[in-house]
Amino acid sequence: MPPIPTLDRLHLERIVTLARPGEIHVIVAPPGSGKSTLLREVIAKRTPTLERVAWATPTITQDDSLGAEAQEHFNSLKVTATRPRARNSTPTLSDAAFAAQFTWGGAAEVKVISHIRVRHAFGPTAHPAQVLQQAQLLVIDEDPAAPLLLSSHHAQQPIRLDKLSHHLPALSRELMIIADIAEQHALFHRFQTLTGTATGAGVQGDVFWKASGRAGAELTEANIVRALSALGVADATVVAQTFMHDLGAYHHDPARPSERFGIDWPKSLSSEEATLRYNILPPLTFRQPVLILDAYASQGHYEALFPGQSVTLHHFDPGRLLDVQCAPQLRLHELREHTNVQVQGRKQIAEEISELARTRAPQQQLLLTPKRLREPHSSWHRYLTDALAVQKLALGSEVHLGHWLSGRGNNTHSGRDVLALTPPLLNRRHIQYTLTGLYPYDPSTREQAAAHLLSAEALQMLHRGRQHLHSAPRPLVVLALGEADARQLLEPHKDAVNFSPYPPLKHFKRYSKNPRWFDALQALARELRTHFPHGLPSSLLRGLPIHTGKDMFTPATRLLLEDLSRSQAVTTHLHQAFHNPGTWVYRDVKPSGSSHGNEMEREAMLALGFEKFNVTGHGRSGKGRVVYAHNLTSAESAWADYYSRLPVTSATMKLP
Repeated sequence: MPPIPTLDRLHLERIVTLARPGEIHVIVAPPGSGKSTLLREVIAKRTPTLERVAWATPTITQDDSLGAEAQEHFNSLKVTATRPRARNSTPTLSDAAFAAQFTWGGAAEVKVISHIRVRHAFGPTAHPAQVLQQAQLLVIDEDPAAPLLLSSHHAQQPIRLDKLSHHLPALSRELMIIADIAEQHALFHRFQTLTGTATGAGVQGDVFWKASGRAGAELTEANIVRALSALGVADATVVAQTFMHDLGAYHHDPARPSERFGIDWPKSLSSEEATLRYNILPPLTFRQPVLILDAYASQGHYEALFPGQSVTLHHFDPGRLLDVQCAPQLRLHELREHTNVQVQGRKQIAEEISELARTRAPQQQLLLTPKRLREPHSSWHRYLTDALAVQKLALGSEVHLGHWLSGRGNNTHSGRDVLALTPPLLNRRHIQYTLTGLYPYDPSTREQAAAHLLSAEALQMLHRGRQHLHSAPRPLVVLALGEADARQLLEPHKDAVNFSPYPPLKHFKRYSKNPRWFDALQALARELRTHFPHGLPSSLLRGLPIHTGKDMFTPATRLLLEDLSRSQAVTTHLHQAFHNPGTWVYRDVKPSGSSHGNEMEREAMLALGFEKFNVTGHGRSGKGRVVYAHNLTSAESAWADYYSRLPVTSATMKLP
């Protein structure tokens, strides 16, 4: 095979030159490799010959959107670029002024539009944006699939079956019968949150088309167009044509029903809430070459998105593999989030991140979670803010928050560590509904497409730090999954990733019901080590407020530590644990460690470089005493030092 070329301006110029009207050319190169920047430079070089260009991005409204970035870059290249605004962002705009935004001027110009505007401009339904069909070149930055589809979910008014009865009574009656049966016998697929809360349900396929077929002569394209238009459906003709096509296809081959239509319960399972659902890819007509920039494109996906059109993928050198560290211990689980175990677990993750931010400074971090976890009112936001404050760090300064499905193609976080604290999730409605617009007949193909989309989304976001562009220091990429789960998630693009385990700074113990006890004990032990340099007897540790273990020395040890801690700085763990526990970072850690020399205690001391020794103790039992030290001699010295410093109590007075 010939070597994969490196993306450069010369290759892009060649693609632009050879592309013919109606052809789809997809530029496949990794995030941050310069696809958008280089192509804009190529376009600028070709003006004024290339006078009219439409450049589409996922969003254009925000100042940090890819649309705003494109406009600013074109203007810096001395190319006039404008961003036609949406009606809802400029409510005072008249119809004439709204339409005028899409009109081409006399000089060379780039119209920066959103993905959804591509459907408006090049689709079959009349829209002011259709003047953009005069463009000599259309560039689509990032995969535009979802916005190109027509969806009843995004219609101004849902098509409720009871309202449909005013226009198509026979169809409405038959569908409501199916809806009633489905509600009574649970003959539907249910959608729910991770916590099990129902978020709707749906019926599609064979049962839907059987019921529709019983509507008889009422079902004509003209009748459906009139009904949908009366109900406010803007693309009524396309929906009606597709409905009649799918109904005819079902009559021809009942074993292979289309699933582009169905009955949907958006919220509650009630006949009054049942709606007619559709997801349709409308026909798009391109009289100019189309260039698409997509880091993880697949041939099958774009052939489904642009059926009957020539689709060519141009692959460029993917560069270095993305090094992903797998850290299942950092996963923010969304179930039972207010239980004590989850609270303590999340606080420990927040403290791990703050410690990582401190040790990696001045390197900054980007944390990826679901959108709701980054909101200021979330408990996770509070835990993270508190943990960073201990290290004198802050959100928005050293550590930044992001969420899945946001920021594709954006270089804002280039050079930062990226920590994905939850895996990305693809809404089941997207698989069951949205993807039927591309793959109406094959559920297994939809599942494969969903896996590809999810993998691509994960890699897009994990690349936000642009790891491959930096070497000193090289940004970390951490995914909160075990390696097996990470490999499964990224399976469609496994050749682009190198996996390794994440080395945690804190002690994470799987299934622990008190996960921060280890960290609290270790924090106190580190400070005790400066006062007991030979080693730390277990009896000394039992005098700490977080330790539930007791022996005959515990009362005296508590007095010793209370006195010692009083002389320490008020910011130390020892002082706060004994004298100001309400503000101590580990104030809500449940005391533990009742068994002598218990496993967590031993692991904490091992992490400090100590081993466990038994030395000759004091007391009538003659039982050896556990001491954590570097060697037996140090352990014996540590015990002697500790014992000599114990204050006189009734217990110690009785010792020989």
